[in-house]
Parts: sequence; structure tokens; C-alpha cells
Amino acid sequence: MADPARTNLLSFSFIWYQSLAQEIRDTWQRMPSNLLGVPVYALLIWLHAPLWKYLADLIQSLRDPLHRRIVIAAIVAVSVAYLVMFAIVFDYSRWISNWAVCMFLILHAVKALPALRDAPPIPGDDRKTTILGAIVTLIPRVGIVRPF
Repeated sequence: MADPARTNLLSFSFIWYQSLAQEIRDTWQRMPSNLLGVPVYALLIWLHAPLWKYLADLIQSLRDPLHRRIVIAAIVAVSVAYLVMFAIVFDYSRWISNWAVCMFLILHAVKALPALRDAPPIPGDDRKTTILGAIVTLIPRVGIVRPF
């Protein structure tokens, strides 16, 4: 909404627009209860460990050390930006999944860079990978504010 004073434009304008100060205030008011979901989100990220290991292998296999440093800097920069969002917006499910999408895009970009060797793909017959994949598949949904 270009002009927040024009609340007559939307019947539910409070849903679509809040000032940055109000958004931060709302987030920090809810922070104690929202922090209870952090272990769940950490678990969801950990369940994707085979992908993170594959990304690490891809980065280590890069031919140019400068490319390695750039990729690591990009991962850090994207992650720090999402930590800033953590302090401002309490829509954790959405921004954590968006962060994961950014990591997957970085993974695909790294695959396109010249490498010294091929990083071995995630083994399909690995028991741990199969179990983690089954758990991720069985999770019914991830909520908007609450993990489930």
C-alpha cells in the first residue's frame, strides 16, 4: 500500500501494511513464544544434512580458491540477511524456507563452476539418507508462524 493513511483502500489494511517500527515491535513482543519453535526449525534444517554435506563437498571440489571464498561469503551474506529478518518479521516458516531456497540456488550455481573433481552425489542406497528423506516426506506441513 503506497499510502498507509488510505486505509479505505483495503478492508483489511492492517494485514497488508504495518510500519517497520510496528513490525519490529510485534515481532519482539512475540519473541519469547516464537523462540520455542527454533529447535523445530533447527531439526527441519538438520534433516536435510545430506544436502548440506553435498553442498560442502561441491564447495571443497572447486578448482579456484577465489570461487570457494566467494561462495562461502555468499552463504554467510544470505544467512546474515535472514537473521536480520528474524529480528524484524515473525513469519519464520516463510523466511526459513526462503533461506533454504537461496541455499539450493547457491548449490546449483556452485555446480556450474569449474571443479577439480566431481563431488559424489548423495547416495541413494545410504540408510541415513533414506531415513532422513522419509522423515522429511512424512512431515505434513510447516505452519506460517508456528512450526506445525
